[in-house]
Amino acid sequence: MLKDIITQVEDLDSAFRRKGSVAWYRGHRKIEWRLTSTLHRYIERLTSNLEKPLPRPEQRDQLRDDAKTLYRQFTREAWPLLGPAERSDWGAIFAMQHYGLPTRLLDWTENFACALFFAQQRRQPEDAAAVWVLDSEGLNEVSLGKRGLVALDDAVGASVVDVRRWHPRWVPPKDDLSTIAVSPLFTNPRMTAQRSAFTLNGDSFLPLDEQFERRLVSEGLLVKLS
Repeated sequence: MLKDIITQVEDLDSAFRRKGSVAWYRGHRKIEWRLTSTLHRYIERLTSNLEKPLPRPEQRDQLRDDAKTLYRQFTREAWPLLGPAERSDWGAIFAMQHYGLPTRLLDWTENFACALFFAQQRRQPEDAAAVWVLDSEGLNEVSLGKRGLVALDDAVGASVVDVRRWHPRWVPPKDDLSTIAVSPLFTNPRMTAQRSAFTLNGDSFLPLDEQFERRLVSEGLLVKLS
């Protein structure tokens, strides 16, 4: 069983590399867990007891408003305790993620063994685990129409993506944000050791495998191994 999975991983990694991309992995100790960010899960918990689900525009507005509130509260209270790498717009977001606060980020790794470890860590014998494999640059080709990872910095120009659109400090756009694959800021040693990678979730509350009309799955850019 494990041998078959490793063969699949090697085949996927080779296929992605031939296109100039790198495979990202994410381990789930429960196969039914969804590919959604902590911020989206946080909003879903807050609104789970409502008699009627929020209309789509209101749900998106609450997502953006709560992201802004959480960011402002964190930077106001934690700024004196942050290291130099964390004292920037995106550095603070990665610090929030590191300390378990809700953000749009979803953790991945470039190391299959690391993802497999998390899939098995604290797994109950009755639970089935899963490892997701993502073509990171393929995601951006579907989402943005261009390959390559998105750098999280302040450089804005015609040839780059304006990442301020996803950041809670800035005025949000009028249109919906899509999920993208980003180059992380390595703000702590654990990220380096785990070869961390991240997707930055957009406004959709669908799990990643259901976004973009399920194109990521149908085109083999996102594969679930179990």
